[in-house]
Amino acid sequence: SDLWLLRKFARATGRDVSSHVEKLFGHALAHGQGPNATLVEEVLDDGTVVKSSCRTWPYTEAVKAAVAEHEAGRPGMEPLIAGWLDTMFERHLGRAFPGGWVDQVSAEGEPMVDFAPASTLYHAFLAIAEVERVFGSSRVGRRTITPPPLIEAL
Repeated sequence: SDLWLLRKFARATGRDVSSHVEKLFGHALAHGQGPNATLVEEVLDDGTVVKSSCRTWPYTEAVKAAVAEHEAGRPGMEPLIAGWLDTMFERHLGRAFPGGWVDQVSAEGEPMVDFAPASTLYHAFLAIAEVERVFGSSRVGRRTITPPPLIEAL
């Protein structure tokens, strides 16, 4: 996510990015969420929701952003991370065929596509890896985040 990248940039360069982060995160929290930790797919800069459906990657990017904000000292990120992870697993990752996912769902949570783009795996892996890196093998939301054996071997 842009916010996650900004925080990485700030750590690498020592530059202050807080005004940019506040704008991005504030807008996302104010306009990008639906009920029950759902995220909307597309929002304009004026806050108008263009698509109330959702794909998997906004959850992964939101989780990464909240992890970056947690690391930067922003309070209250753990409940957001837990809610977004739970919703991502319930709506996208935990209901398809084994090893697959439902990439796009309607605002009501109904599948909208019958394919699973391979790029989603990268986004899901990185979000979960960030949670693992910061919180360790611990319970986050209703999920216990533990790396698969292959990842532990790396």
